[in-house]
Amino acid sequence: MTYAIVARDPIAGEVGGAVQTHFFNAGAVVLWPEAGTGVIASMAMAETAYGRLALRLLRQGLSAEAALTQLLQRDTLAAVRQVAVMSVRGAPATHTGESCISAADIDHGRTSWHWATC
Repeated sequence: MTYAIVARDPIAGEVGGAVQTHFFNAGAVVLWPEAGTGVIASMAMAETAYGRLALRLLRQGLSAEAALTQLLQRDTLAAVRQVAVMSVRGAPATHTGESCISAADIDHGRTSWHWATC
């Protein structure tokens, strides 16, 4: 099983993330952090473009939810994706596609104002 967390320190204004899996070098595919902007985690059938596209949308001022909505609308394979978007401002957003394996939805997609899991 693979899982990830993205988080924000609201006092320091820093973001970060972590991924746990048995796959080698998953961090190079899953996590997309950018200082002053946010952090993205893309898993399941990971779409590496999600990281740079979501960060671009966050830089343009979109909320995490709006950025995630745009990513999913453009993706014909959204049903097999799992993603979390965390901005340096505002609430995070998560998505677990309906065609992901059943374990992908166990205790994932949980959020608070300062963290999210996928």
